[in-house]
Amino acid sequence: MKSQIIAPSLGDSTKSCVLSRWHKADACLVARGELIATLETKKATLDIEAETDGYLHHSKHEGMPVVFGDSIGYINHDGLIRKDGATIQMLELSNTDLSLIDSHRGTIKRDVFALNCIREFLARLSH
Repeated sequence: MKSQIIAPSLGDSTKSCVLSRWHKADACLVARGELIATLETKKATLDIEAETDGYLHHSKHEGMPVVFGDSIGYINHDGLIRKDGATIQMLELSNTDLSLIDSHRGTIKRDVFALNCIREFLARLSH
């Protein structure tokens, strides 16, 4: 899943700005609220913070002009969400996937069963 990083409007007559600096490297892991970029106009400087945890990907280079409302990059979070100090991985499962899980889980809760399957799979990979 991707979250676009949009250059916000400053609300005045200015229609564009310059991407003056990336504070984090391309493909770097960033945390929600972390400073990732700075945009500049003739009158103002605007810092951009990550809106979600994930991997930052630049679409514009430093020094490039940016029109307000355009994307300067995106954060690929693949369902990775941080909530109340915990990291949560969101998964998209089809109805077929859910039926398969349900046919094998017995009385174990679906989310616990799916997590145990993932852990078992990862343990096999590490051997």
